[in-house]
Amino acid sequence: MNDREMLRMLAAQYSECIRSPLNTECLELHRAVNDRRMIRPVVLIDEIPWGEYSAEPELMLTCAGKAERGMERFFRNKLFQWKRFPGDMALLPFFPVHKHINLSGNGIEIIEKTRNATTGTHIMAHEYSDQFSKDEDLNKLHNQTVTYDKEKSLNDLAFAAGIFGDLLPVKLCGTTMNPAFWDRIAQYRGVTPMLADLYDRPEFMHALVGKLTDIFLDTLRQLTELECLESWNVSLHCTASIASDLASPDPGSRVEPKHLWGRGMAQIFATVSPEMHDAFDIQYMKRALAPFGLVYYGCCEPLHNKIEIVTKLPNLRKIGVTPWADPDIAAEKMGPRYVMAFKPNPAFVAAPNGIEPAKKEIRRALAACRRNGISCDIVLKDISTTDGDWRRLSEWEKMAMREVCGA
Repeated sequence: MNDREMLRMLAAQYSECIRSPLNTECLELHRAVNDRRMIRPVVLIDEIPWGEYSAEPELMLTCAGKAERGMERFFRNKLFQWKRFPGDMALLPFFPVHKHINLSGNGIEIIEKTRNATTGTHIMAHEYSDQFSKDEDLNKLHNQTVTYDKEKSLNDLAFAAGIFGDLLPVKLCGTTMNPAFWDRIAQYRGVTPMLADLYDRPEFMHALVGKLTDIFLDTLRQLTELECLESWNVSLHCTASIASDLASPDPGSRVEPKHLWGRGMAQIFATVSPEMHDAFDIQYMKRALAPFGLVYYGCCEPLHNKIEIVTKLPNLRKIGVTPWADPDIAAEKMGPRYVMAFKPNPAFVAAPNGIEPAKKEIRRALAACRRNGISCDIVLKDISTTDGDWRRLSEWEKMAMREVCGA
């Protein structure tokens, strides 16, 4: 079977899945959660260590061309998960062809040493060099220039459509732009000097995050003007993204931030006080996230004792609750106004015999949400390893679906 025949076969299978009643049902479940009229909690699995499963026949790539292999990987991964451990995954009703968008850079290149994990995934350890040890280093930062190669993008669109466009819609997709200032500052500086300077050099750190906020908003403006933003997606960093309150752009008009989710986080602030977290992140996020239609805040940082400052954000709809947060405290403080993105501990699928503690963890979160009238999605993510055994994800998925369905 040549590349074209292989891709047409996979596209046909994918097309059958997106037209299934199950996919329609999943999309509605996602929408209901984000609209705060939950039918039942949504179960999602993302950030999967696909490299560990490369020997699986259904995941082996056979296409010779580079572009064709990228398409094949997309189809094979989606179809494998749909069959083996779908949860409530929703599939895009088209094949996405991504626009060629280039950002010139803001004057700072990350300088780091890395060490690869031994699990066959992309996970690695990082050691960063401090590039802002002196106040004058702030002058290195500048606005970046966004360029869009429309011709190359349209060529890619025509290439994919020429292979399987009669079987599956093909769509040219833009990008999203979300601020994560302190994740980036940690890469520019390293964690220790960054945290120390919140106390030792607060004026400088305010100036640094302030300048990054300005750069972010200018980049967002350029992406909007170049019509490079994307409004159609089924995932908001692993959580459900479909929402009725996000109006679609009028036909023929450009996508603007008001049509999109904005997402903020400050993972490295896990041990920072609520007062310092508010002063150094939330106050800047308020400005950065103001243009967006809805806002989701949180990643891996525990926020149960910081709900009061997070709710200062404009258009806030969803809050992340991590394995290191207390879901009871978080749910009580959130109430039904906000959606909880609960993130179970991925360590339970990294080793055998993890289902019982995983079940206990999910039951606690679901009970907290029921008591407080909260819509929620259960999102297993950051999966560094399953020790090469995808069946652990299947076992976890079946357990989680039983819990949310009340079986």
